[in-house]
Amino acid sequence: MLPRIHPMRPHAAKSLVLLSTFLLFSTNSATQTSKTTAKPAKKALSLEQVLGCKNDEWFTTAWAATQAEMVKQNYAAVGLRKLGAPQPQVSGFPFVTAAVRGSPNAFTLLPQGDDKSDETNFCHSNTVVNYDDDDKAKPIRIAVYMDEDHWTFDFSQVLRHADQFVWKSGVFSDSSDTYLSAVKGNCTLQFVVSTGAAKLYRVMYDQ
Repeated sequence: MLPRIHPMRPHAAKSLVLLSTFLLFSTNSATQTSKTTAKPAKKALSLEQVLGCKNDEWFTTAWAATQAEMVKQNYAAVGLRKLGAPQPQVSGFPFVTAAVRGSPNAFTLLPQGDDKSDETNFCHSNTVVNYDDDDKAKPIRIAVYMDEDHWTFDFSQVLRHADQFVWKSGVFSDSSDTYLSAVKGNCTLQFVVSTGAAKLYRVMYDQ
């Protein structure tokens, strides 16, 4: 049975990166008038987008990274290195990382600097890289967790291609929620069905 993991939400993770940057680089704070902004509309997620994450730059970089390299890419460590570097550093990583609480072998991927691709690219929205206890040379799985505040997914997209998927069902090991999984190649779409309606919970990618 699979556990129902609750990783750091995207806006919370990004807030940590911004806070770290602020503490490292700020000198004087300016008073700003608070403004009420409209909540952005949710973006419809297509099946093609979900299946296409395996070719995304974040994914190809993460698949080649060791766990030690993921630790080195921690957002606070990267910020400190930038602070002490006399010249701008060029990193081969398009993201920084944050450790997943309670999961020492899991890392949330976060955008760097002014990169806002997590707001427009599902593959960057809430991405967690997992390593095995016995093999830290490469990840065993990358998962993208559905952020229902920003994305919607129509379950009928999968049903229309039902014959292309292998179907599995079960109960999460750490909750009473039931799940339905649709597997195609090395991609698994996992839906929570306890409420009666199938809601996309996460998409898992294996090599």
